[in-house]
Amino acid sequence: MIVFYPRCGLANRMRVIDSAINLCSQFEKPYRIYWLKDSELNCNFSSIWKPISGLRDTNIPLLPLFFKLRRRSKIFRFLLSCLDMWHILKVFNEMEYEEWLQLIQMPKNFQAYRHIFVSSFSAFYPSSVFRTNLFCLQPTLFSKVEDETMVFDDNTIGIHIRRTDNILSIKQSPLSLFEERMNKDLNANPNTKFYVASDDSDVKHYLKNCFKDKVILSNGILERNTEAGTLQAVVELYALSRTSKILGSYYSSFSVIASHLGSISMETIQVEN
Repeated sequence: MIVFYPRCGLANRMRVIDSAINLCSQFEKPYRIYWLKDSELNCNFSSIWKPISGLRDTNIPLLPLFFKLRRRSKIFRFLLSCLDMWHILKVFNEMEYEEWLQLIQMPKNFQAYRHIFVSSFSAFYPSSVFRTNLFCLQPTLFSKVEDETMVFDDNTIGIHIRRTDNILSIKQSPLSLFEERMNKDLNANPNTKFYVASDDSDVKHYLKNCFKDKVILSNGILERNTEAGTLQAVVELYALSRTSKILGSYYSSFSVIASHLGSISMETIQVEN
């Protein structure tokens, strides 16, 4: 049995789930995925998508407590090392990616463990095609996406600008570069319109003031620490996936997952190194 604990934001968790099911399908291993409703993402999986076999919502932070004890308790780490030595339990987090890759490249050793715990916010076993079929929206959210994208046409480009706590994205994908690229696309095709998704409402309104009716905005408020804010982020994610292409932010899984969902191209807007 492999137990997975997807962490951090919406798109991060989606790619962990994709990797988990890829891995367990490949090695025919039973699994459980625990979706924790917490301060990082205050919304249940079942409030967003239809059920997935093996995935359960939880409000009890047992796995976070487990990994916290692992970090802080020498006695607990000693017990885990014994369980590891006896092939009873193997534990990984995202900081042990290289060790994880080594293990899954040796199937006999991998299969020898009775239980494996994996905590991650990134893809650790992606396939060539993202499993979009895993993420079927609940009917209410699907209807909201339909309403959000009603005005889209073949000339609608998705813009995703990541801000708030993502320092790398702010530094590497400044707003000025998005403005330059939007002007360039408009010069090439005056019929172009932009659907702007961002976790910063000031950015949205600034671009709306600059580009007027060429910018399409969502009316919802994005707050990851509220269920309503998370559901709005889902709507924007799927709306982005219905554009003709995405101009995305550096170091943001949100842009990448949106492109996977829509099977469309994604270009990262970033400063030249």
